[in-house]
Amino acid sequence: MRKYLLIINWIAITLWIIACIAIGINLADGNYDFLPWAYIAFACVAVTAICSLLRALGAKCSCCGKRITSAGKFCPYCGKAI
Repeated sequence: MRKYLLIINWIAITLWIIACIAIGINLADGNYDFLPWAYIAFACVAVTAICSLLRALGAKCSCCGKRITSAGKFCPYCGKAI
């Protein structure tokens, strides 16, 4: 599940960058109708925050089942590879 959250997180970051570029292009052209792009950018920020939070809180060792707070390669409780 962590891999899927990471993929969703990167997609949201990419869409956020595209939305920011579109807002910049609209502003450079003198077009101040960029509200749909602002909504997309806000949604991407929210998705990124939620995915990051779920990845941080949802990490469990596959061997012992305890919650892992570090980003290491081994479980600090049982020592098995994650």
